[in-house]
Amino acid sequence: MRHAFPGRAWGRGLIKTNPAITRKVLAEKTGLTLDGVKYHIDKLREQGVIRHVGATKKGYWEVMENYV
Repeated sequence: MRHAFPGRAWGRGLIKTNPAITRKVLAEKTGLTLDGVKYHIDKLREQGVIRHVGATKKGYWEVMENYV
């Protein structure tokens, strides 16, 4: 089953309200696989919508202001 690209909805919703959200939790909330979440996060990073700040396990996601 192919899912629509979540794009800015993740930024305004899940990531904005919980910047420390993990890929596992994103997968559970969206119904995507972990690989699917990784794919979409990579796309959002390439587009400059989000960026990860800090260490891998202790960091958080930041939604860029022009995409809020």
